[in-house]
Amino acid sequence: MLNKIIILLIGIQTILGVKQNEDQTKALEIVLKFAEFTTWNRQMSEDFIILVAENDDSKYEKIKNYFENQKFEDKTIKTIKLTNETLITEADVIFISNNTDINFEKLSEKIKEKQILTITTDKNMLSKGCMFYIKIGEQGVEYLYNRHAVIKSGLMIQGSLLAPVHEWN
Repeated sequence: MLNKIIILLIGIQTILGVKQNEDQTKALEIVLKFAEFTTWNRQMSEDFIILVAENDDSKYEKIKNYFENQKFEDKTIKTIKLTNETLITEADVIFISNNTDINFEKLSEKIKEKQILTITTDKNMLSKGCMFYIKIGEQGVEYLYNRHAVIKSGLMIQGSLLAPVHEWN
């Protein structure tokens, strides 16, 4: 009986792990989709730089591997783990996982007026000034945006992303 329970628990953990990986992959696909709907009014670097705020090194490596052979427009995607030493101003996108301990208020001071798209899977980051929150759920992809943060960023975001139904209050 105990063996069956242990096997069942291992099976459930495996299924949950696969589901989490699928959700993370979908979230990363959405990051690129949101970038496609964005125009930067500044000189872009040779690479498309995505900074990733993720505490778990193995999850960061999976994110890095996902973007490794991808391109954004004609640019190679360069993924960098966000740390206190990271040169933030070169970033095009900052992706913040929901388990990170990042101080977004401090980060937003460093990136203000730099035209950096900020996307998170932590809904609490919206109140701190992050532009977009994405959630992968049973109904598919759900997202909210912080209108003030979008305007403040100076980025041109296509109106189809900024529908009132998705505005965070």
